[in-house]
Formats: sequence, C-alpha cells, structure tokens
Amino acid sequence: MAGKNKNKIPSKGTLVVKTVIAVFIAFVLFIFSLTAIYGISEDFVDYGDDTAAMINNCNRSYYEKDYGYLRDSLTLWGLYSEDFDKYWEICDAYDLYIQCFEYAGLPNGKSQLNVLQAELGNMKQQCRFAENQGRIDQFYSEVMELSA
Repeated sequence: MAGKNKNKIPSKGTLVVKTVIAVFIAFVLFIFSLTAIYGISEDFVDYGDDTAAMINNCNRSYYEKDYGYLRDSLTLWGLYSEDFDKYWEICDAYDLYIQCFEYAGLPNGKSQLNVLQAELGNMKQQCRFAENQGRIDQFYSEVMELSA
C-alpha cells in the first residue's frame, strides 16, 4: 500500500539517471524555444536600413507573383528608394491590369477600360527593367483580349 515505502531512499544510480534525463529534457526544451523564437521573429524583425534583407523579402513576393502583397510590403516598410523601383514598376502594372478587369465587368466602364489599356500600353513601351518586360507584355495582351 501507499505508505509502506516511506523511508526508502533512492539509490545513487537512480538519482544520477533521473538527473541526466531531466537535464537532457531541459536542454531540448531550451533549444526548441530558441528555434521557435527565431522562426517567429524572422517575419517580424525590423530590418531598418538593411537593404539586402528588404530586397530578399521583396524577391520572395516578386518571384511568387504575389504583387498585391508586394505592394503592401513596399508601402508598409516605406521602400521608395531606387533599389526598389523594379518592384514598384511591376506593382503599378499589376494595379492597371486588375483595374482593367474591374472596368471590363462594368456596363459603363468601356471608356475607362480604354484609358487604362492605353496607360498599360505606355508602361509596356517604357518598361525600365528587363525582368518586368515579359510579365508586363503578358498583362497587356490579356487586357487587350478584353476589348476583342
């Protein structure tokens, strides 16, 4: 029963094994918590003037073609320098592209659609970055199909 072994002292070997197991578990939990903190903070660290890190973050959205999120990131972080012009150019083209589809669905949106198509055509001709040219050409050809 419950009270029979009250005075029994654990052996030294049992204490050593339990201590080693406890230290090992504490070490694993410590490493796990550091890893979790690092993983969470990766998305929330204020990079300040670390332009390379900010370009890396923008590249992630740029190559995934998530231009809406890219525009939000550029605006949120205040990235208006020349280093980020490539991203602004594709975001502006994407904005025109989306607006064209919105006006194409409106009954009285034909005139505004024509204005936006012309603006996207100008952007296509004056594209500053070769990386954006193919994507802007694709935007333009899809938008021109709306009029056909």
